[in-house]
Amino acid sequence: MAAISPTIPKYSDFLWPTVVALRELGGSGTVQEIEARVYEVGEYSDAQRAMLHRNGPQSEIAYRLAWARTYLKYDGAVENSQ
Repeated sequence: MAAISPTIPKYSDFLWPTVVALRELGGSGTVQEIEARVYEVGEYSDAQRAMLHRNGPQSEIAYRLAWARTYLKYDGAVENSQ
C-alpha cells in the first residue's frame, strides 16, 4: 500500500502569507526569514513541512514559496533588494 502524500497549498496560496510575512518583518527579510515567518503563521503539519520537492533537498513548501516570491516580484508587489 502506497503512502498518502500530504496536500500542499498551491504557490498562489502563498502569495498573501508572503506579503504578510514581509510586513511583519518591517518590509524586508532574507528568504529564510520570510519562510520562517510564513511557517509560523501557517498551520502546516510536520508531514507537509517534511515533504521534499522531487528528490530534495528543498521542501515542497519552500519551492512553492519561491514561486510566490517570484510572482510578487513580477507583479511589482515586492522587489529583490540583492
